[in-house]
Amino acid sequence: MKITRLNDTTFFADLDEIDKWLACRGFRQRDRLRAYKANIEEMIRREQGAHPAQVFARVKAAGRITEILTSYVEGIEFVNALTCLRGKQIAIPDELLRKVLDGPRDAAQEDNKSNQGRNAMFELLMGAMAARADLRPILGQANPDVEFQFQGRRVFMECKRVMSKRAIVDRISEAIRQLAKRVDSGKADIGLVAICISRLIHQGNGYWNVDVPSPDVPDHFLSQFLQWIIARLDNRLQTLQQPSVSGIVFYVSSPFRVPNIGYTPATQGMVYPMTTNSADTDFLTALEGALEL
Repeated sequence: MKITRLNDTTFFADLDEIDKWLACRGFRQRDRLRAYKANIEEMIRREQGAHPAQVFARVKAAGRITEILTSYVEGIEFVNALTCLRGKQIAIPDELLRKVLDGPRDAAQEDNKSNQGRNAMFELLMGAMAARADLRPILGQANPDVEFQFQGRRVFMECKRVMSKRAIVDRISEAIRQLAKRVDSGKADIGLVAICISRLIHQGNGYWNVDVPSPDVPDHFLSQFLQWIIARLDNRLQTLQQPSVSGIVFYVSSPFRVPNIGYTPATQGMVYPMTTNSADTDFLTALEGALEL
């Protein structure tokens, strides 16, 4: 994983440009975007005058650590996703953007009544992942959340986020029922459930807080976490097998602190096959590579 110091990127300029673009499209509710920028800038300023551990302790004591560290992941993912989708000229429906901008600034304040903003954000991320592979995704449909073609086959993706480990199987089951309405296995359609489990990686105080000695460590840690989750769900997932779903995309992201770079998000994903059909498993392997999970 290549990690770049935020100051060496165009992140802040890109965020400002996206803010102006959204304003031109008529969106007035853009407070979360401004909070992302302000929070990241605040942490950079704080760390210039004190040791990072002291900064973290002070921000945590003020009850702001989850909001601020969320800004690194959500802000950077939001900028990267929108920059990609706009650059690839992918249509982004107003209703989807309206949902993305909704919700509390602090992810720790999110509940089942206020989670639609971050749920929609996950749809945007999955769409951008497909767009980077030049798969021309269709976004904002009632069902599925994301649609594209790969190797001549239609792929239908339902995107879900979970706020507890207990909810994973229920959310996957819900997505499978939704996919059954669109997937036609007779036409070689592929149904995928994309499940975001980032909230599960939070460590007591809200997020993983550790200095990592190498940029490779976050990827390894997140990969191990995904494998741990999947191993504990394996038996239950096998009972959910249906013709409408060929695989489950598990996705996780979390901020890590790299010395001399600062806080930066790391992401990891992997495909769990829900089929024993060799042609479909080969397809999923190829798709996993194309999406760079």
